[in-house]
Amino acid sequence: MNRASRITSLAAVLACAGLCGLDALADQEGDVPRSTARLPRGTGTGERAGVPGDAVLPGWAENGHSPGFRTGVRTGSSEGAGEDPPRAWTWTDLAELRMSGAAEREYMACFESLLRQDPERFRREAEAILRHEESSTEKRALLRVAHDRRPELSATLFPLAAYGGDERLAEFVVRHLGRIAPRDAGARDALARVTFGDPAQLFPATRRRAAAYLGAACTEEGVDALALFLATEEDGDVREAALVGLLEHHESRVVDELCRRHGLDPESVRASAGSNDRSG
Repeated sequence: MNRASRITSLAAVLACAGLCGLDALADQEGDVPRSTARLPRGTGTGERAGVPGDAVLPGWAENGHSPGFRTGVRTGSSEGAGEDPPRAWTWTDLAELRMSGAAEREYMACFESLLRQDPERFRREAEAILRHEESSTEKRALLRVAHDRRPELSATLFPLAAYGGDERLAEFVVRHLGRIAPRDAGARDALARVTFGDPAQLFPATRRRAAAYLGAACTEEGVDALALFLATEEDGDVREAALVGLLEHHESRVVDELCRRHGLDPESVRASAGSNDRSG
């Protein structure tokens, strides 16, 4: 059974809770979980690939929808009399932005307009943009707008960006999902896709970091789902990253037993984490 089919089967077994919107994407990089500090930065060469369309991952916590972050670009109807309506951008305008080396804010304004005019075309074009060699600035703007206005697209677009062969963009995806995953089920689902959806397409160090974030953000309800993924995971470093992240943020008999099955001593890991906290 291929990995996409296995993920689909796991979802059925675990009664998938559904995807939720992400609730924030900050402009600064977030703190990396302690469990990733020991991981080397990779220099892999990921291939371009899409995310399996039928790969449905289990929810990692209770359902909930967050309002999204503010893009800082004025969109929608005018708030007061006398204000100009938002510009109606075209796909030709987007091509001109590429030629001029536009800033992220300009791309965001363009994508906001294109999404309002034709959401279905926006979805198709977004997937194509993330598969091709457009600038990281354009892709970051696209991801922010898609998340803010159509959060249901995040489960497809964020992993697709991570699998695009651009290490810096993949790091952007993982770090920002990791920042909000502890409080957002949609981010946890997206991180699960990034980590387990198509491992060959992700830089090794970035994948280990994604696993660490996922373990750190996993809820008690999600431990069983994580255990099933780890049971078929072939990369020992990925298993360890996820389990260390889990141990540093959870204390329960179930978590301890899971870690022992994979050769980790819970007490030693927690003692090491506590020592790092005190020295910091």
